[in-house]
Amino acid sequence: EHSALFLAMVEKFRADLAEQAEQCTGGSAAGVPWICGDTTYFWKQKNEPAYQAIYGGYKNKTDKNIHFVPLMTDENGVNVPTNNPAEDPDIESIGYYGSTWRNSAATWTSADRASHFSAWARRGIISDRLATAVLTHAGRTTVKADVPSSETEAVTTTLLSYRVSESEGNLKAQGWEPAGGKAEIIS
Repeated sequence: EHSALFLAMVEKFRADLAEQAEQCTGGSAAGVPWICGDTTYFWKQKNEPAYQAIYGGYKNKTDKNIHFVPLMTDENGVNVPTNNPAEDPDIESIGYYGSTWRNSAATWTSADRASHFSAWARRGIISDRLATAVLTHAGRTTVKADVPSSETEAVTTTLLSYRVSESEGNLKAQGWEPAGGKAEIIS
């Protein structure tokens, strides 16, 4: 039943997008990929049959443009840290407060701390993998040059210029308006 309800939810989402079809990949809401991901290995380890029943219902539906992105392992397949204080320590010297400071029910999401992921450990994994999945499954193609590009000489471009020696250092004469900041003389 879970799998059927999940598919109904995806179809409803796509039906709701139909009004914006011209903005969708290929001009169709069906072309919009549905990206799923699991967040921790905790649930998989705690109850493998239920995990497979639920997440298994999400997987293997690429024919419906539904794609599963693993988020619970790093690039080497190693389980990434969870929100368990031993795995997600505070790093006060850089201003990161992981889960160690969350020491009561008022500051944590649940008592089962390992059921949530460590923000520090996932700081690049989730965004990178989701962005890659969206670009890949939304039909991104790479442009291949027909002819190899030739090497050209480096060109120097002046983005902005202020010469203090011009106009006796008068900003307005050079088209500038002073607005705070700090001046440095670099020689």
